[in-house]
This record gives sequence, C-alpha cells and structure tokens, in this order.
Amino acid sequence: MKRPALWVWCVWLAVVWPLHAGDPVIRFDNSQVELRRTDERWQLWAGAQLVKDLGTSEAEAREVIAIIRQLRLNQRGAIGTRAPVMEYWLANDRAPQGLIPAYRLAPIDLATLRVEQLGNQWCLRDATHLWFNFGVHADDARQALATIKHYEFTRMGYVGQTDPVMIYFLGGKPDLKPTPALQPDVAFMPLQAFQVRQLTPPSLSAVDALTGEERLAFDWRRVELHRDGLRWRLMFGRECLADFGPDEVGAREALRTVQFYRFTEQCRVGAPAAPLVYYLVNGQAPHGIRFGARNTPFHPERLAVRQIDSQWMLCDGVRPILHAGANEDEAKRTLQAIQKYKFDNICAIGANDQTGLRFLVKDR
Repeated sequence: MKRPALWVWCVWLAVVWPLHAGDPVIRFDNSQVELRRTDERWQLWAGAQLVKDLGTSEAEAREVIAIIRQLRLNQRGAIGTRAPVMEYWLANDRAPQGLIPAYRLAPIDLATLRVEQLGNQWCLRDATHLWFNFGVHADDARQALATIKHYEFTRMGYVGQTDPVMIYFLGGKPDLKPTPALQPDVAFMPLQAFQVRQLTPPSLSAVDALTGEERLAFDWRRVELHRDGLRWRLMFGRECLADFGPDEVGAREALRTVQFYRFTEQCRVGAPAAPLVYYLVNGQAPHGIRFGARNTPFHPERLAVRQIDSQWMLCDGVRPILHAGANEDEAKRTLQAIQKYKFDNICAIGANDQTGLRFLVKDR
C-alpha cells in the first residue's frame, strides 16, 4: 500500500488536524447577501463568499438575512476552540445599532460581566445570567469577555428556538427596567453551566492539569455516522470526532475502525489551533494496525524535538514525523504524550489528507 509523503503529513497536522479553531473576523459585502439552498440546507452567501451555513429551517434563515440587512452587518467573528461557541456581527468595525424589539433581546450587565470557572468549565457570566460555557478552554472565555467589552455590546439576540442558528449583539443603551442596586449575585451550580444557549453545546471533555492533556471520554458503542447535507461526520452525541466531507466510504470505514479498536477517549495536547489528537482504549494506546488504514511508522524512543525552517517538528532521527506546535514547550508536550503511550504508528482513514480520522497506535 502506497504511503503518503512525510511532508504531506506535516502539512496536514499543521493545518487540518483541528476540528475547529477560533475564526477571525471575516468581512463581506452586505449589498450582495442572499440565501441559497444546497442539499436541503440554507446558506448565507455574499457574492462568491459563503458567510455561514444556516441549517434546514427556511423561516430561521430568512430571519437571519432580515436582521443582517436591517442592522447593515458586514462582518462576522466566532470564538471557540473545538467548535464555534459564540459569534458576533459588526457593522463597519462597530457594534450594530438598530431598532430590534426589546422583548427579543437579552440585556448584558457589562459592570459585572466576568469569566468564572464552574467545576472544570470556564464560563462567561454576569450577576444574573450565565451566558456561555467554553468548556475547558479558559482562553476562549477570556477572549469572549474582551470582545464584548471592546465593542461595548449591551444586548444579545438569538435566531432559533432551542439551538441558535445565529447569535448577534447590539450596542447602545438598553431599554430596560431598573434593577435593585443591591441585588445579590446569583450563585450558579456546575450543572447550570450546561444549560446555556450557544452555537455548540458545552463539551464534556476534561483537562489534566499536570500534562495539559484534554480528554473526552465516550462510549464506542454509541458513536454514529451523521449526514449533514453533503458532509459525513463521526459523532458521539453532539461531539464531532471526525469530519469526512462527502466521503461516505471513508466515514463508514472509520466507524468500523472505532468499533474494531473500541476507542474510549479522544485526547488533545498542544495549542488549540493545531493540537496532537489521539485515541485511547481505557487509558492505553490502541494496539495493531487495522487492515485498510494508511500508516506511517516511527520509533518513539528516537523522537526528538527539532526546529526546521521556523517550525517545531518531531523527528525520528533526521526524518520529520509531526508538526509539534508553535513553540518548543508545545513540541515537548507533544513528544511527552507520544512517548508516554509508546505510540509508533500514525494511521489514517479517509479518501484524502484533508478530511477523515487520524489516530496513533502501538504496533511493536
């Protein structure tokens, strides 16, 4: 079986591995916004630019485009490491201003807005509301706080009944009834951290404080394939384990692979933008190489951190194996994780190196 060139693996690990990284603010031409229906899903386009997928509800999609036109929105940003949790829309680099009925908006108390840890979940809250849960990603919560304060957002609106298809903020003075000056601060129990309205439901993953390893436990028997438009995804509940795009054959093979190894944990180490992702079986490395998986072997005991052309790499002797993060510390954590579990092969399921399931195994 022909194996992909090592440089392909390095590029893939640097760019494609993460399920999602925090989106930058994108700008679009408000005068060109329109709705298009693609394979039973509604999408927001501005000329040749896809701005956002809006799901399957035509009514919600039309409400989104009405708000964009009414508020003259021409920029969108999103925050979330594993998947977008919070989004915000701007009008020429400023908080939108417009006549949205007050009953459709929720007021934000900027004076008490803060980041708070509830159990192992990092949340954004004020004195009376729990707004967003960013899971174990404290930096995401801090970024959301800084963004809201920078643009002086004072009100938040939603489109969508249960799971929002759009979240938007407005600036200006909210039209609200005065609240008591000495209103006690609300104490939220950790359970309530999972009862929030946001783009992606709170993750159930946890972080090892000593190693920085983010670990999501799951039951391999409950992993399923979901078809979302033209995309096939490997899902555990609402957690996306792998995205295969239109590759149904690869997606079905990946499901059989999960069932073959009986994976019980998905782990991440390193920077959110490009982490090392691997799977364990009851805390141990999966053993053996399943037929049909592309694999690249290496010697874990010979791995070393090297800087090559300003990139930090893990090398098997002089042979580059993995992109290992943005700095030397991240690279060392990646090396520590591989040697801890004694992985010696990188495996892949999928039609190409841009989508699919990537995992590490111990074969020797």
